[in-house]
Amino acid sequence: MLARFFKDSFIYGAGTFVTRGIQLVLLPLYTRLFTTADYGIIDMITVLASLVTILVPLEILQGASRFYADETEQDRKRLVSTGLWFSCLMLAGFVVLAMPFSDLLESAFLGERLSGLTSAFALSSIAVTGIFYYVQQILRFRLQSKEFALASIVYSLTSISITIFAVAVMDTGVVGVFYGSIIGGTLAGAFAYRRSRTEYVAVFDFGMWKRMVQFSLPLLPSSVGVFVALYVDRILINKLMSLGDVGVYGVAYRFATAVALIMTGFQSALTPLVYQHYKEPNTPTELSLIFRYFTALALFALLGYALFARELVMLFTTPAYYAAAPVIPLLAAGVLFSGMYIFAPGLSIEKRTKSIAIINIASAAVNTLLNFVLIPRFGLAGSAAATLSGSFLAFTATMVLSQRYYPVKHDWVSLIGAMILATGAGYAGAMISLGSLEMTIVGKFAVLLVTEFLVLLILIEFENIRKLPSIFLAWRRS
Repeated sequence: MLARFFKDSFIYGAGTFVTRGIQLVLLPLYTRLFTTADYGIIDMITVLASLVTILVPLEILQGASRFYADETEQDRKRLVSTGLWFSCLMLAGFVVLAMPFSDLLESAFLGERLSGLTSAFALSSIAVTGIFYYVQQILRFRLQSKEFALASIVYSLTSISITIFAVAVMDTGVVGVFYGSIIGGTLAGAFAYRRSRTEYVAVFDFGMWKRMVQFSLPLLPSSVGVFVALYVDRILINKLMSLGDVGVYGVAYRFATAVALIMTGFQSALTPLVYQHYKEPNTPTELSLIFRYFTALALFALLGYALFARELVMLFTTPAYYAAAPVIPLLAAGVLFSGMYIFAPGLSIEKRTKSIAIINIASAAVNTLLNFVLIPRFGLAGSAAATLSGSFLAFTATMVLSQRYYPVKHDWVSLIGAMILATGAGYAGAMISLGSLEMTIVGKFAVLLVTEFLVLLILIEFENIRKLPSIFLAWRRS
């Protein structure tokens, strides 16, 4: 499993690297094309899109993902096809029914109203990208990592190109972003569908639909909890501060989510493999080792953010967005913790969906409460700290309960020690000032490299390091 994991993780990560890298490179252009309020509108539409993708298709993709590996080839086709046709029907129905109430949606999520044309394209983009997401995820279940990564790249390149042309050349304003999403989602969705077209048949199997929905419906409260945990910060910043502050926070979040380069690779590769191999006796040991590799990479990224957030924001944005810098490390840690449930698969394996729901709802409640308390006192940094606290709570509870059903032996002393070391180095290194910008950057890089070396010594035993060449050779052969 390790060889296949590292191969798929690299490919998924490479695809994310290209798409995130393009977005980061274009950030200087975007921060000049869009005001902070424009960015706020884009972020709040993203919030609405996430909620719609969760609620409208009833999280049927969760059911498809759980049962996919257990089905015969013919039944897989019926399973996947039923999920797709249901998602298309529900998302299309959402657009039709939501249009007459677009003013209410905008007042709730934005605090201001958009033009009718902007609303129509925003709602359409939500539906198109939702369908694209479904067919792309099917590639992941089929272990088609290369095709999955290519679909991401097609979507990113197309949507960004159209957006730049629409906004910079045609002067469309914010609506140009939705033009890009619609065209990019359509082309990338067609690509993903074609690459897995043998999986789809013109069948809607009511029995399969009922089975998936019975699994996914109890997860809806949980998914809403995840949604609140991820997006309540922007909702409350908009209510308690301003739409422009949401825009600044959104830029910080775009920097922070670059750590998804790590998480996406691990998450996309690991989950299907765990579902396929969890009954094998060596899987828990391999999962523990993968978690240590992940922690080493994650601490390197977080320490880099703690040391260089200010320089990154100054390099890529304009002064209107400089307040994003102190928020980035906190948000990056929150992003990582929110996805680390993949290393605690016990609840999903045992179908303990109610426990998952309770954890996510409790995490969302803590996050919401802390946002109310901390935003008035600490502004954007308070909101980021609240988000991090909620994510950490959810991960901790998931890990503790998962161990009851699928025990994985972790060396928590080493893991916590490495985290404390990296945190201390981040605080100390961020205060380095050596007279000139160049010398200060050199000093911070030295702190980063020395700390990561010590982290590797703590987390990765030499025996496991020696295994890497053999794992690489197995990867090349697979």
